[in-house]
Amino acid sequence: VWSVLFGATAPPAPKLAAAPRELDVATHAPEERIYRVRLSPLQSSPRSRLAGTVMIVSDITEMKRMQQRLEQIAYYDELTKILNRRVFFERCEKGYARAKQDTSPFTVILFDIDYFKRVNDTWGHKAGDQVLIHVARVCQSFLTNDTLFSRYGGEEFVIALFGRTAAEG
Repeated sequence: VWSVLFGATAPPAPKLAAAPRELDVATHAPEERIYRVRLSPLQSSPRSRLAGTVMIVSDITEMKRMQQRLEQIAYYDELTKILNRRVFFERCEKGYARAKQDTSPFTVILFDIDYFKRVNDTWGHKAGDQVLIHVARVCQSFLTNDTLFSRYGGEEFVIALFGRTAAEG
């Protein structure tokens, strides 16, 4: 059944437990699809000595795509694709509390783009958007995974550096 449903690259069928199980399986050919597989053991009854398993396979591809899209909207700035301000502050507060407890350095850098209004006034907002996207990409190329980087608002950005002093920042 597994090779028919999922192709030759699917994982081996899981061993059945005494309780119901649920797992998600992704396929990649001809297009990526995600299936939720629910396995529930059937107990034998006094009338029937047969025991078995009920397997329900549901295509949850669209649900997963919608979930990813909602996460993107909730966590990231739409234009620059970096963390939004709300998520930055949530994570920054946790990081600051951890740094305070560990007495480790914690640095926050707030910066903006000088004369940005001139870009918008001279070349228009589409050009201004491209400048914001470019600045975000350039900054990301220099930052490590343990750094928080966010668009603070307008042409302002903010960086949180865990374990780094102000001089290192």
